[in-house]
Amino acid sequence: MIAAPPPYRDELLGSALIRACRHYRMNPQALMQHCLGHNGGSNLLYCRHLPELSKLFNMPAEGLAWRHTTLPFCTAALFEWQEAKVLDELSENSVPSSEATSYLITQRSELKSRMFCLDCVADDLRRAGESFWHRCHHLPLVAVCPIHGLYLVRSSIKIESSVRLLPQDCSGEPVLTGRVAPVLLLHALLAYGALVHRPRRSWVAHIVSGLLRSKDLDTSGVLSPRMASAMRASIPADYWSLNRSAAGGGEGRRWLPMVQSHFTSKYLLLEAVRTTYLDAPGADIRLASASE
Repeated sequence: MIAAPPPYRDELLGSALIRACRHYRMNPQALMQHCLGHNGGSNLLYCRHLPELSKLFNMPAEGLAWRHTTLPFCTAALFEWQEAKVLDELSENSVPSSEATSYLITQRSELKSRMFCLDCVADDLRRAGESFWHRCHHLPLVAVCPIHGLYLVRSSIKIESSVRLLPQDCSGEPVLTGRVAPVLLLHALLAYGALVHRPRRSWVAHIVSGLLRSKDLDTSGVLSPRMASAMRASIPADYWSLNRSAAGGGEGRRWLPMVQSHFTSKYLLLEAVRTTYLDAPGADIRLASASE
C-alpha cells in the first residue's frame, strides 16, 4: 500500500485524504479503490474504514478518529457508558460502527459548506507550504476561528463534495461582518476546548446545572427573560440566519428544543453568553494556541 503524508495537527481526515490525492495525483475514487478495494464515497467529515486508512497514514485507527475527525466534540456530552461503548468499538474493531458515526450525521447535514480562516491559511502556507481544512472550523454553530479570532469564511464547496481543493484554492465571504462578537469568540474557544481536550463527561452537565441554578434556564428548555435579553444584546442578529435550527434563539421561547441536534454546542453558547455578558462583561478573552 502507498504511504500518504500524515495529517497535520487539527486537520480533518477528509482533508488529509484530499492532500494524499494531490500528492499521488489520484482522484478520490482511485485512492479509495487502492485503500479499500472499492471506490466508496468520502467527504470532508469522513469517519469510516479506519483500519485501512490507518495503514495509509501509518497512524492507529483510534488516533485518526479522536485527533482528525470531529467525533470528540460530537460525543463530548455522552454519558460514560456511551463513550465507553464508542471506545470499545474503536479498540476492538478499529473502526467506528454506526453507534460512533451516528454522532456525525446531523452535524454533516447542518454544515453545508467547507469553512476556513484567512489567517490560518496564511499560517499553514508559511509553516507547511500548503493549507488544509481544520476541525475547529467545522463545528456546529461555531462562526469564529478560535486561534485568530476572525469570522470564518464560507467557501462555495459543499461539505459532501469530493473535489480536491484546499483552502488556498478557494474564495468566499465571511459568515458575518463587522467586529467579532465576544460571545461568539468565547463560544468558539469553548467548542475548541471540547474538541481538543475531551473534558470530563460531567462538564456539560455542570454547565446545565449552573444555568438551572441561576434560573436562566428551566427544565423544559425555556430561557429566562434575563438570558433571552442577553442573547439578543450580545449575539448579532445575522447569526441566527446562519443556523436555521437555532433560529428564534433571541426570542426567549423554547430555544433549546429547536437545536437538539447540537447538544454540546447549544449549551456552550449559553455558557458563553452568561460568562461574557452577564457575569463578566468586557473581560479579556485569550485566543487558543495553534499548538494545543
